Amino acid sequence: MADTVLDLRRLAAEATKRGIRILSEPLSGEHFATSATDPTLLHRVTAYSCSCRGFTRWGRCSHFAALLASKGWLPELDPEPSAPVVMPSTSIPAVETVVLVACPLCTGTGIDDRHGTHSVRADLLRCPVCEGIGTVEAHDGDRSHLDAHLDESLDYDVEDLAA
Repeated sequence: MADTVLDLRRLAAEATKRGIRILSEPLSGEHFATSATDPTLLHRVTAYSCSCRGFTRWGRCSHFAALLASKGWLPELDPEPSAPVVMPSTSIPAVETVVLVACPLCTGTGIDDRHGTHSVRADLLRCPVCEGIGTVEAHDGDRSHLDAHLDESLDYDVEDLAA
């Protein structure tokens, strides 16, 4: 473990020296690292891996270490060796599953056509639940938040939509 910590700290310093930068894609939150050898290449880097050949071969690289350093995630050096820590298999945090499902109001069309389209302005036909996309997120199979939002969106008067 001490060797790995030292290696990661050395690689982070090397990344800084070589000008490797960490870039973040704002919509997905994914991180990418510039390549020190090819200015046209980006490596996808996560808290667990990097897409470069070095990480594939050695399980660590300067891109990965640069991400850890930029996030403040570099492990600290232990002042003295300690007994190995045995982690129980239940220590892995549960991952929330998010699934896109058809909107319960518009059934996937993105159009709120509950009152027919006559005398209703076309710009007001967008489904208020999915905002016209046709899909909504269902978290771990829990649809209760969808039902609550559906109840809120049904609370309007059709005359308010008349042209």
